[in-house]
Amino acid sequence: MLLVLDVRLLLKWRKLNKMEHKIKIWVQEILSKLNFVNWDRFIFVEENYISVFGWIDRKGELIKDFVVLGFDLNKKISYFILTSSKKYSKRISKIMKTEHFDCERIENFYDIPNMIKVEEVK
Repeated sequence: MLLVLDVRLLLKWRKLNKMEHKIKIWVQEILSKLNFVNWDRFIFVEENYISVFGWIDRKGELIKDFVVLGFDLNKKISYFILTSSKKYSKRISKIMKTEHFDCERIENFYDIPNMIKVEEVK
């Protein structure tokens, strides 16, 4: 089992290293424009498509907001997929040149035990 995981990791790194330098620069430039996001991880969703995950600090709060971007490496198209940040959502949409959609709090629509309530995290 361990050997299989190591081989998969090696294959992913090979894909990343084979990515053209100018494509890497293009992704880096877009991620750098969102300088209020601390980029954390990425995954290859498909052969030439990656999703990148990052975090936005919330001043005075214990939790962080998340951001997910997608990159089609063949077509050189970037996508703003989603964020939990009400504060930065419009700014991200503007930088990414995409339509803006407000996110809503689960607690305002659903009554479930496994949700974060605003008063719990401040």
